[in-house]
Amino acid sequence: MEAFPDLASLKDDDLKQLIDDLTKEEQEVSYRRRILHGKIDLLRAELQARLRGRRRPPRGDPRGQGRASERGMSHIYCPECGFQNPEASNYCSRCGALLVTEEPGTETTVSYTPDDVAEEEAVSLEDLGTEGPALVVRSGGGRAGEHFIPQGERTTIGRSPECDIFLDDVTVSRKHAVLAAREGGLYIEDEGSLNGTFLNRKRIDSATRLENGDELQVGKYKLTFLQK
Repeated sequence: MEAFPDLASLKDDDLKQLIDDLTKEEQEVSYRRRILHGKIDLLRAELQARLRGRRRPPRGDPRGQGRASERGMSHIYCPECGFQNPEASNYCSRCGALLVTEEPGTETTVSYTPDDVAEEEAVSLEDLGTEGPALVVRSGGGRAGEHFIPQGERTTIGRSPECDIFLDDVTVSRKHAVLAAREGGLYIEDEGSLNGTFLNRKRIDSATRLENGDELQVGKYKLTFLQK
């Protein structure tokens, strides 16, 4: 591993260049991680499909008929009240809450309640060497200091490697939230995630416009929104 330079000996331009170089390197590593996670998801899905096929009883076998089949039915638990519903259900039959299912071969999202944390040192777009807008990771997943630049009309956030902002942790849903560009600004909207999306420590229930310095909480990740 290359030795870290003596910061005191570096000029301002040297520091900015070093930040740019390391940011590019981090983005390349992040891209490789996304590709690897995508391959892992495919392999897990293939393995589960094979295992289900091997456990399927042969035709005519009474174990695959009648009440025995019902006993093997898969279920999904309501994230609001915990009621056990049939796997094909879209809404909880007890409380009516939306049931969000995970794709085959993926980890289940784990419940998480955001904790109060100490105030952190402020960061600016100049510090990042970008014009913005940007989302900066302040804590979570060992990725503090990493930043993302929203692209296009929709920037997806989640645990799926296909998301534009890939946050790899079980407290983040595969399709957790989305940043939408409209009316001259950026809006954050939750995508029916298990743990919800928090803006300035309040859970949002509809698309909400982001302002400079706003704090986002996505699973265990805390991010700051910056713009000019």
